[in-house]
Amino acid sequence: NYDRAFLDNKAALRSVLLTSGLAQTETVAMLWRGRAVVHPFSQDGQPVFIEELERWLIADGGPFVIKPENGGRGEGVYVLEVEGQALTCRRGTTRRAFRRFNRRPALIERRIAQAEFWHTLYPETLNTIRVLTLWADGADRPFLARAVQRIGVAATVPADNFTAGGIVAPIDLASGRLHAGFRRSGGAERLTHHPESGAQIEGRTLPGWSAIQDTVLRAASSLPVFTYVGWDVFVDSSGKVIVGEGNGRMPVDMLQPQSGLLSDPAIRAFYRGCGAV
Repeated sequence: NYDRAFLDNKAALRSVLLTSGLAQTETVAMLWRGRAVVHPFSQDGQPVFIEELERWLIADGGPFVIKPENGGRGEGVYVLEVEGQALTCRRGTTRRAFRRFNRRPALIERRIAQAEFWHTLYPETLNTIRVLTLWADGADRPFLARAVQRIGVAATVPADNFTAGGIVAPIDLASGRLHAGFRRSGGAERLTHHPESGAQIEGRTLPGWSAIQDTVLRAASSLPVFTYVGWDVFVDSSGKVIVGEGNGRMPVDMLQPQSGLLSDPAIRAFYRGCGAV
């Protein structure tokens, strides 16, 4: 990617996607150094001190998700819960104080209820679809290169990240059908079912796969600098397809547990055009 500014900063990308009419999770607040802006991507946005934000969050009740504004690979993502009259940040079995997030820009989002299909895969995490889009020089639009279903495990709650131990299941682009899942530490082990929830993985077909593909291509086409992007997409309980974020730098191992990227002629041509092969 020539310019990763929109991909490395979640707030910048969210602004672009909202302007393009693409659904986003509700951003409750953005905070840094003891100050915050509530509803920063709406006309109702207003600045508040952190103490007032805490009172607002507790009164609302949540739950929320808090994440670094410029983080990646699921690092620093916590569930923000109201317990009594206090806020608790939880990731797996780890807990942190809410005030510790003032040290770097962070976003607070309302935690989304995902559609039933993805909820049954593993209910404790938001199970997103990672879709790789490529926009080759000389092409008038990007194309879908690979897609995998990410599925969380207890160690990754509330995220589903492959690098932290989550599962990826390759998706057949033509049908939306899932292949067996894999884990980064599992070698060639094929997971036909989730090891913790027991849910079937292999052979299931993602509902609304055509709409998911169309939404991703709309996102990938929104700016011409989106040359190489791994989009994280999910479907909420109302059936709405939501583009969570885009990644301009990512490990490719999650995208090729079954076959290498260069086995596809169109992908090989893209990398050749970039001078990578």
